[in-house]
Amino acid sequence: MIKIWQEQLFSIPHAYSVNERFLEMMKIFFETFPCRIMQLFQYSSFNGTFSGILSYEHPNVQSIAYIHEMMAINSYVHAAVEDNEVQFFTGSKFQTSIGNQFVLSEPIHNMLLVPFSMNGVVVGFMTGVNVQFQVTDDVLIEMRSFSDSCIHMLHTMDLGKTAQFTDKELIIMQYISNGYTTKEISHILHIVESTVKYFLKNVMQKTNSQNRTEAVAKLFRMKILQ
Repeated sequence: MIKIWQEQLFSIPHAYSVNERFLEMMKIFFETFPCRIMQLFQYSSFNGTFSGILSYEHPNVQSIAYIHEMMAINSYVHAAVEDNEVQFFTGSKFQTSIGNQFVLSEPIHNMLLVPFSMNGVVVGFMTGVNVQFQVTDDVLIEMRSFSDSCIHMLHTMDLGKTAQFTDKELIIMQYISNGYTTKEISHILHIVESTVKYFLKNVMQKTNSQNRTEAVAKLFRMKILQ
């Protein structure tokens, strides 16, 4: 399953606008983890506020013009975002926290929350309301991988314009900068570990670096990673 959505994410055309990329990202999530309604939000860790970007209720999409007060102040939502954790909310306590006022076009029986972070800082999150599948711990772990891959996809689309490095090299270095091992990267990208090390070696040579730490530091200074 990981291989399918990974390939789909990185096949999104580079020419797409940011919002078009967001929409494609939401569609891929919907196909992999079907939910009745999905919403994408931007988050500011500076003051703990968030604003709406897109709402997707298959097959319809629209900009989020406002955020319902019950959503904005919900303690479950804020705790999950602040902790930077993928969460699945269900049960009477969560429904009581929502109250009788519904954010969306149908009652909220359960909700997924998937944060998006860069270098450990949450920059946004996505919610999936009324899931259509069984949520397990393994599924939540995969959703975290999906989240990380989305950030890499959005970032490397712009980085890919840097001719000095290939898309694959930039993707791998982004993972390395976030603390992934070559073995973990090989599992995520479904390539053998020796291939990951090959691309890493190429980047080290191109940046005249003695090790991966030095290579990552130079890529940050070059503003290729962030």
